[in-house]
Amino acid sequence: MGHFASFLITHACPGAVLLSAGIAGKVIRRWIAHRTATRHEAESTRRMALAVQDTTAAQRAAVVRACAELEAASRNAHGPQHPRHHQ
Repeated sequence: MGHFASFLITHACPGAVLLSAGIAGKVIRRWIAHRTATRHEAESTRRMALAVQDTTAAQRAAVVRACAELEAASRNAHGPQHPRHHQ
């Protein structure tokens, strides 16, 4: 049993640690991307609510359209995103 245990410690454990670290890193990156997208959406919603709060029904469509155009321009101004974030 001693040789088998020593084999596992020297060969299997480092591989398991590397695999676990890789998986943990991917989970953390995905979580951060999700939280960032959630925060950006909340900020966008807040800006939209502030923009339309004192408008009439007739003005609201134009204000929403203008806000959407500003949001799109803001996203485009920050340059291309990393392709991994658009999955």
